Amino acid sequence: MSIVIAPLGALLAGIMFFWILDKDMAIGEINKGRKKPISSYFYPIGKYLYCLLSLLALVLGITFGGIG
Repeated sequence: MSIVIAPLGALLAGIMFFWILDKDMAIGEINKGRKKPISSYFYPIGKYLYCLLSLLALVLGITFGGIG
């Protein structure tokens, strides 16, 4: 069951954080409490790569019954 639930939770969190939340608010939350702001590459990598890999892990986990 965790083979499906963990990637699904990661995908939903990524969608809510990177696609639904406003970009300025997301970057503000990431940089809150940091002395040095995070790189400008973080947001596009998270938006596209993280969500894509989470979806891939979900699909492969369902297809193969686990990917580890």
